[in-house]
Amino acid sequence: RIEMGRKEFNFKKGKLSDIVRDTLDSYRYHLEKKGFKIQAEIAPDLPELNFDREAIASVLVNLLSNAMKFSPHRKEVTVGLFKEKNCAVLRVEDKGIGISVKEISKIFKRFYRVKDKVSAETGGSGLGLTLVKHTIEGHGGRVKVESQPGEGSIFSVILPFPGPEEEQE
Repeated sequence: RIEMGRKEFNFKKGKLSDIVRDTLDSYRYHLEKKGFKIQAEIAPDLPELNFDREAIASVLVNLLSNAMKFSPHRKEVTVGLFKEKNCAVLRVEDKGIGISVKEISKIFKRFYRVKDKVSAETGGSGLGLTLVKHTIEGHGGRVKVESQPGEGSIFSVILPFPGPEEEQE
């Protein structure tokens, strides 16, 4: 049994939109070089959150990297950041090969890789989504996946805002 060490997060109050924009800007060249069209829809006026900038940046890079890997034909990625109820939602949507319902429950397991032709060709350790889930849960959030085989996938990272709104619910 391999233990993933306890990650110490460096929480600082800040704007999630800044780190999403910065990460996208630094990753954009990589995406465009591979022929991807990127669309970003980032809400400018989200409340501040306590989060680890590096950890959230690596979550976004992981999701973008997967979107690229599993979208061999329709090379479009949309990144959204918006407020829903008392949460920030960071969404990465692709038009790739999609994931079957029975695979969705397994994709966050350590070293798990979907068994298909594209996965076999792309390589990878099967750790990316495990780290995404671990990081987001460490931030008090959760990850949601919606997918249709052949249609693409939407990964939503949901992070709660701190503050009085939480006590009201």
